[in-house]
Amino acid sequence: NPLPTIMISTSNTLLCVGQTASITASGALSYTWSTTGTTSVIAVSPITTTNYTVTGVDGNGCLNTSTITQSVTVCSNIQTITSNETISIYPNPSNGIVNIEINTTFNMIIIDVLGKVVYNQTLNKGKHNINLSNYANGLYFVKATSNGKVNTIRLIKE
Repeated sequence: NPLPTIMISTSNTLLCVGQTASITASGALSYTWSTTGTTSVIAVSPITTTNYTVTGVDGNGCLNTSTITQSVTVCSNIQTITSNETISIYPNPSNGIVNIEINTTFNMIIIDVLGKVVYNQTLNKGKHNINLSNYANGLYFVKATSNGKVNTIRLIKE
């Protein structure tokens, strides 16, 4: 019998320290994770980039393994304030073209993980396209300020 093909995916390719992702395995009937979990989906909150391995067993008793790397970054120097849904950023993760929809005027600053400002513009109410294609893949922070209120949203460029 052929070995089962075990596929693994994560709900978030890049976490900040303290965040949680769901890692899902498919392609078998039962699973055993390197974390000792035995379900098809596990929740992880690593503090550093970590590899997770799962062994899947199919209906014939054949087994195979697969490994996924969950990336983690510090995400420091940005204060996150809960958004009241006045800003929408998509797609996220992005390939470089980012859509921002806002219902009021915002000062938008996009900052890379090293703290370098890569975009700084005041945007009026409506839909705006921002091109980050010339910047490195990774984690960015969109800091939107309006009337003294700051919203910070993580943006991943792949």
